[in-house]
Amino acid sequence: MKRALKIVCAFVVSLLFSLAVIECISLSQMQKCFDEELYKNVIRLHVLANSDSDYDQQAKIDIKDSVLEYISTYTQKAQSAKEAASIIKNNLSHIASFVEKTAKDLGYDYSVNLAFSKEKYPVRYYDGFSFPAGEYMSLRIILGKGEGKNWWCVLYPSICNKACEKVPEMLESAGISEKTASYICEDKKYKIRFRLLEYLGF
Repeated sequence: MKRALKIVCAFVVSLLFSLAVIECISLSQMQKCFDEELYKNVIRLHVLANSDSDYDQQAKIDIKDSVLEYISTYTQKAQSAKEAASIIKNNLSHIASFVEKTAKDLGYDYSVNLAFSKEKYPVRYYDGFSFPAGEYMSLRIILGKGEGKNWWCVLYPSICNKACEKVPEMLESAGISEKTASYICEDKKYKIRFRLLEYLGF
C-alpha cells in the first residue's frame, strides 16, 4: 500500500513538474513576442492626478479626454510608433501649452508637467483586453503634485477608447503580429499569465 502511494505521489510530482516546465517555456515565448514587437510598436499615455480627492480625480478625466482628442491630430497620420514618437517629441511644448490651457478653461488651477520617455508599466486591464507589464515609450502628464490615482491607456496605436473588437486590427496596423495581438485581446485566457510574467520578471 505504501509502495503504491509512493508511486502515485512520484507520478503526481513528475506531472506537475512537467506542466511547470511547459508553462515556463510558454511564458518565455510570450515574453519574447513582447520584447521583439510590442514594446517598440506601442506608445502609452499616463496621466497622474493631483490627489485622490473627487475634485482632482474628475479633473484628471476631464483633461485627459481633451488631451487625447488633441494629440490624435498629431499622431493619427503616423505610419509607425517611431514616427508617432518623433511627432510627439517635436510638438511637446505645444502639447504642454494645450494641457495648461485646457486645465484653466475647465476651471482647474494646476501646474502641468510633461515628460516623454521610457516608463515601466504594470499589467493593465481594460474592457475586453489587457496589456502586459513592461517598459514602454510613454507620454506622462503630471497634474499639480501628481500624487493621485493614475489613468493609463494606449496612445499609439490609438486604442484608448476603442471597442475591444477593433483592438486586434489597430495593433496589427502598428506592426504587431496577429499572434502577439491575440495575447492582448484574449483577455480572460491570458490574465494569469500576464501576472506570472510580471511576478517572475521575464
